[in-house]
Amino acid sequence: MNTLYQLKQIPERFMALQLDVVQLADQLGDIELLDTLMQFPASNEPLSSIWKDSVSDDFQPLSLTSTEIPDISLWDATCLVLNEKAFNALNRYLKHEGEFLPITANGEKMHIFNCQAFGKEDKSLTVKKYVNGTDFGLEHLAFDEDDVAQRFVFKSEMKGCNTLYCTSSFKALCKEFSLEGLRFDGDLVSPF
Repeated sequence: MNTLYQLKQIPERFMALQLDVVQLADQLGDIELLDTLMQFPASNEPLSSIWKDSVSDDFQPLSLTSTEIPDISLWDATCLVLNEKAFNALNRYLKHEGEFLPITANGEKMHIFNCQAFGKEDKSLTVKKYVNGTDFGLEHLAFDEDDVAQRFVFKSEMKGCNTLYCTSSFKALCKEFSLEGLRFDGDLVSPF
């Protein structure tokens, strides 16, 4: 059985890209792209047709102790940021689940991985959370084991496409290639 994880930052140690969609639209030369950039995690639109090689940003501290630039981290919750080491190690595993977009960060060539894969949820085991009749997201999330067995990273439509998940196979790749920067949380719905 493949263990599943929610991917998270490690703010106590690693910095992160904080490139917001307004800055990105400006770098892409068209403020009209703002809607597309705000919607892409849920709409699952590829960004390669509007992306430019000149996109850049710098890693910023997430806490007083975050001073390191990670090998692999999150951007916009459903994208990965990979340095050259991480890209060279993982691109052949991830290329079928999304697209790679070039970015220069802190003067180094890196890649944003825009995940476009969805894991099929097991609706019989996924439980919605209601408070006074109002939908408050998910209390429990489960995925169809057969569907995610061969995947590495993916999103959940039921979770609102705002979180990136991975399998133990992906975690093992990060360990094998000594890629640091991500926390693997076994609680698939916890925001913390």
